[in-house]
Amino acid sequence: MVTILEALKSINAYPIPLSVFTTAAEKVGLNLEDDATSEVINSDSFKLAQAEILTWLSNAPNVSQGGQSYDFTDADKTNFINRASKLREDVNGDIDTDDQSGGYVGDML
Repeated sequence: MVTILEALKSINAYPIPLSVFTTAAEKVGLNLEDDATSEVINSDSFKLAQAEILTWLSNAPNVSQGGQSYDFTDADKTNFINRASKLREDVNGDIDTDDQSGGYVGDML
């Protein structure tokens, strides 16, 4: 059985810092050391944690580490944001993100 951390890491091979996974899990009430059962993987909390990771990836810099390069195109980054938005829509909710896409949110222009 894999842990929730391992399941979240499988989203992408990019070297995401552990603190990103920890923060995403804490926001939605998941314990990274718990087993990633089918019930967990299909839960709203897990979907929102995935959305947090995808949003983080959309702003991740291109890096080279251990002879491996991770380069995201603008299309890749847009795909990450779209996938994150779809996950949030699937659970009809939203959590605080560090989304840098900007834009006015409110009712007074």
